[in-house]
Amino acid sequence: MKAKGWIVLLVILALVSVLAVKENFKSAPRMDSGANEPALAISGGDDGEAARTAASLFAEQREGPLPGSALAECLQNGFPTMADFGLGTCETCKQMAPVLHQAAIDYVGKANVLFIELDKYPNLAHQYGIAMMPTEIFFDGSGKEVYRRMGYMGREEIDSRMAEAGVKP
Repeated sequence: MKAKGWIVLLVILALVSVLAVKENFKSAPRMDSGANEPALAISGGDDGEAARTAASLFAEQREGPLPGSALAECLQNGFPTMADFGLGTCETCKQMAPVLHQAAIDYVGKANVLFIELDKYPNLAHQYGIAMMPTEIFFDGSGKEVYRRMGYMGREEIDSRMAEAGVKP
């Protein structure tokens, strides 16, 4: 009889856990339209800030290089934009974090450098056809996609692509 009681208790706990996860999933932010897609823009700060670990860069929501650093707004502000689509838990994305952070600082007022956390905004992965993380997409000043790359992108290549758009750090 005691074993049956424990089994019933475990089943009840499992059901409560499933309901709690389901409720959290329902309340998670969702992206249902193309407007106001939030993005994590890595920018600003002093040199000491650039030395922070990749994990801390992805863990916090930070204000971008421009007011309202959502991707849609950046694509309409007339500046070239580099959007890096990935996950904060992706090892390659973590390796790119300090590179993106420094690029965002260097291009403030000249171009937008964004990291878009795909687990928070899955519709953007579908909208932009993201098949691998990280994927970097460069847009010209009018918001048109001009270049796409999958995988790690070093600072030299970022600068080269920005130079093609007429922007230097």
